[in-house]
Amino acid sequence: MTQPGQTTPSEPRAAVSEAARPPAHLVDVGTVAVLWSLPQSAILAMIGSAQIHWAWDVSVHPGPAREVRIWFRELRAPHLVRAMSPAGVIDAVIGHPAERRLRAQTVGSILMVAGQVVSDLVAAGEISGTVEDSGLWVTRASLVEFLARRLIV
Repeated sequence: MTQPGQTTPSEPRAAVSEAARPPAHLVDVGTVAVLWSLPQSAILAMIGSAQIHWAWDVSVHPGPAREVRIWFRELRAPHLVRAMSPAGVIDAVIGHPAERRLRAQTVGSILMVAGQVVSDLVAAGEISGTVEDSGLWVTRASLVEFLARRLIV
């Protein structure tokens, strides 16, 4: 894992596209702070100054109290992902390119939030979901739109 200003050796590009890879993990600010031995305020400042590009507010209601998630792949190899488009990054974060809808548990794992938060996001109209087969299903398209809206720029 690299810290700001450090570089890593070039990693060979995989033969598969980003979208075909398994979902890339998001991590919270506290995790990055521990990994980099920096205070959370420093990590948030790095997001604000675009030193960290791929970060999202996944809170139910956007506002001053944010729940920030950072794309772990950027932390490991920033030089490989900085030039990616938002759409490409969002596809890589979500994974499951062939699925039109995802179980709420899967969405919770992607966003690194509890199942109740996913239900709350649906109730708030932030993502679209329906209860079927004894579970909540979220449309992949609405998750893509959510992450596109909530990208911190």
